[in-house]
Amino acid sequence: MISNYYTKTQTYTRTEIDDKLGLKLNASIINDYYTKLYIDDLISNYYTKTQTYTRTEINDKLDLKLNASIINDYYNKLYIDDLISQYYNKTQTYTITEIDDKLALKLNASDINDYYNKLYIDSLISKYYLKTETYNQT
Repeated sequence: MISNYYTKTQTYTRTEIDDKLGLKLNASIINDYYTKLYIDDLISNYYTKTQTYTRTEINDKLDLKLNASIINDYYNKLYIDDLISQYYNKTQTYTITEIDDKLALKLNASDINDYYNKLYIDSLISKYYLKTETYNQT
């Protein structure tokens, strides 16, 4: 029966098989290679290029940073905050002009010589009666 046989298109010739096997690796050579699992494990200890910066990228980023040798010319934030806390905020104080304007509205010490203080006036008044407290003799 013919159905028990393959057609030529369904099989390879010896030459075709030898050619295909020539493209394959010999089993004796496989010992010089790593398995995919081993390579994956080995590579897992490394970073990919997307996870790291190139030398140029690092240098560019470092160029934007302050050199450590220059840092001695600067104060740190904690020092500045402490220093600033010892001063008043401008909203808490008056300017010289504001103080002068407010003082101009007050009496000078030399002007007060023509006035009596409250204690003196009270002692003078205590010697007299109010008109409503007395009987008019007219």
